Amino acid sequence: MIPIIHMDYACLTEKGLFRLDELSGEDLEHAVRVIVGYCSSSRSPFIHVVPSKATSNDKFAAERIVDDIVYLGHTRVILRSDNEPALLALVTDALKGLRIHLLDSAAAEGSVPYDPQTAGAAEVSVRNLKGQVRAMHLTLDRFMEKHVPVTHPLIAWLVEHAAFVRLTGVIGQDGMSAYHRIRGTEHKLRLPFFGEKVRYKCRSQEGGVSGEGTRWSDGIFVGVHRRTNQYVMFDSLHGIKEARTIMRYPDELKFDAELAQTVNILPQHVHESAPHDQAFREQVIPQASIPHEGDVDRKLKRLYIRQNDIVTFGHTPGCPRCEHSMRYGAGRTNIPHSDICRQRIAAELRGSEAGRRRLDEHERRTNHQIAEQLQQQDIPQMDAPVAQGEIMRDGRAEASHADAPP
Repeated sequence: MIPIIHMDYACLTEKGLFRLDELSGEDLEHAVRVIVGYCSSSRSPFIHVVPSKATSNDKFAAERIVDDIVYLGHTRVILRSDNEPALLALVTDALKGLRIHLLDSAAAEGSVPYDPQTAGAAEVSVRNLKGQVRAMHLTLDRFMEKHVPVTHPLIAWLVEHAAFVRLTGVIGQDGMSAYHRIRGTEHKLRLPFFGEKVRYKCRSQEGGVSGEGTRWSDGIFVGVHRRTNQYVMFDSLHGIKEARTIMRYPDELKFDAELAQTVNILPQHVHESAPHDQAFREQVIPQASIPHEGDVDRKLKRLYIRQNDIVTFGHTPGCPRCEHSMRYGAGRTNIPHSDICRQRIAAELRGSEAGRRRLDEHERRTNHQIAEQLQQQDIPQMDAPVAQGEIMRDGRAEASHADAPP
């Protein structure tokens, strides 16, 4: 049986999600338009906020429908909608996009005029999503202790995440969720609350958050990337970011209304191509120069302060690590101890035999590291990198054999 994708327009108001024929003219004028989709085979719901009902000037709605169908993994689909001109234009644009993805078959099917049964699946999907969106919106207001209007960009992310929650959390009579029917396994990613403030970690290969070298940053959780299964956050400094690792705050710090109010990016802005700047810019992280004789390649390891040291000798006033531990608990940050804190702990350790042995061992390791670095500096080095060269085993540049002097 060929899967049928039911589509219909709806409106999001302060009172919830409604079909177009359920609202008056004045309510429609102040409502937010959304497109609702439902797959008959996997029973997967989808919903997206669209800039306008017409699709002639904005193809975002059609692109999102195409992404939804590609995500479902179908090779043959039928797009069903009513005979409204705006929906027919949307179906036409979606069929063009599906043919680009080389689906085996993609066809359109209309509904019978004045027969609600032919569009019943879309209406049921709107009704189910209405309760989910309403519940999540009220929960967000309660946690923020403020009302978030439906026209705020944060709500555009909320409606998409509401469909994802139903996709992964609603269990059917067959004992499986829609996600299980699509992927063959249950969704196992632990989800924080929508709008929750979290700390997300950037992968080391990316050079830190936005290439600035910082591994951790604060963001507002706005959803999950369906294809990569990564957390999607809004960072007030770096925009929309994706990460696999997040760290949640304590309950009293989970929600920040001021930070959430700074969300100013809609889902359609993420998919639009940014204007290209052809001019080269200075590198955010300057490349390290080739080390010369006398340079230290590696930083010397400083005295490691254990948690038992803090328990025994107490916290150091003004130390960022100690202050963070006092506020949020031990082991919740990678911030290093200050030099004053290390000097104080070292002075306290000299007062015991075990502490003196620990300091002597640290000094021995430091001297051994310095000796190794001095031996490495005896290897011949070049004064500058070459355009065409090879890399020696120690990581320094060496002239290629073709350019080497005779």
